[in-house]
Amino acid sequence: MAWNRMAETAPAETVRFAFGRNWRAYLASIDETKLQAAEDELRQQLGGDLQGRTFLDIGSGSGIHSLAAQRLGAKAIVSFDYDADSVACTQQMHQRAGAPTSWQVLQGSVLDAEFLKQLGTFDVVYSWGVLHHTGAMWQAVDLAMHRCAGPGSLLLIGLYHKKLWLTPAVKHVKRAYSAGGPLRRGALLGGYVAATLAYATARGQLVRLVRNSPRRGMNAWHDLVDWVGGYPFEAATPVEVVNFVESRGFKLRQSETFTSFAAVNTFLFEKKA
Repeated sequence: MAWNRMAETAPAETVRFAFGRNWRAYLASIDETKLQAAEDELRQQLGGDLQGRTFLDIGSGSGIHSLAAQRLGAKAIVSFDYDADSVACTQQMHQRAGAPTSWQVLQGSVLDAEFLKQLGTFDVVYSWGVLHHTGAMWQAVDLAMHRCAGPGSLLLIGLYHKKLWLTPAVKHVKRAYSAGGPLRRGALLGGYVAATLAYATARGQLVRLVRNSPRRGMNAWHDLVDWVGGYPFEAATPVEVVNFVESRGFKLRQSETFTSFAAVNTFLFEKKA
């Protein structure tokens, strides 16, 4: 199904960061400490475990958070990603869990409405740090809400924080990195780190930045590469996200927002009955 539809749903942007290739290099470093961190973060974001709930991981990436959902007791899990290497990473996490039949790993696009329709609805729809990389962020959010969440479902999403002129500048850096060779990428990585540290220091947020990065069981280096290279790229203010989602039949339950241009804001919504 989804494998034959990928060309139909690919964004028009030809430059794309190799998300899955980056996560493949990260897999070997995943140990019990990182798994526990991912599990703890997911439990905190949801306000509890997943016992008896179905879980959809949109843009599963390395697969670590699908595995965290499995460890938190989800009764059924579907993980999918647009990137073939990311799908392979998630499949490795699936094997690591003993290849449970209650967990499916697929390749597909959140922009493919027919693919989402075939999946059905879930108690928890999860997509952290993904929808802003589709090339059509608001369409992706809308499809995730209406195709994947039923009445009473939880929607947990993480989207880049928008900062006026800084967001277009970051977008330019990400595109340049994704289209560049090793020398350009090295220079951009160094410059991005320096700019982030300088900005955080000027805003009095350096301690918070260091304390919160990396999070969610991620590896500092591969997280950095993903942040600098992640393209396509869009962003939104917290107000824009809340207004958009609540106008479509959801209610905000909790959020964690930042002011840094490099931050991902997290929102937990519940679909009204």
